[in-house]
Amino acid sequence: MSGQPAAVALHPNGDRTSVHVDGATVRLVRLDGRGTRLGHAALHTSAAPGELVTTMATALPLPAPGGALLRVAGDTVTVIVRTPPGDMLVCRLRYRTRQGYRLLRRTLVRVPQTRA
Repeated sequence: MSGQPAAVALHPNGDRTSVHVDGATVRLVRLDGRGTRLGHAALHTSAAPGELVTTMATALPLPAPGGALLRVAGDTVTVIVRTPPGDMLVCRLRYRTRQGYRLLRRTLVRVPQTRA
């Protein structure tokens, strides 16, 4: 994993979670206040066969392609990643010290293309 993270968020206890987007792979890394890696998770942006895909319009600004939005609530993180051709992958994960990240929810959202 190289380059700058697409997003970084600070947890109330001083830990940080960073999101790195590399093509179809999204990596989350949890670091303590000294920069020591505590845990990580890898997600894939492509829909698995049979995966539910939600279609919805959104007024929210989408992250740039290859970008991400990251929100923290205690030890739970929500990451939104822009996927080709402009859809969004929304994942919610919980971090536990001994178990690492656990995926709580994953939704692929199709954003209808607007016509100008």
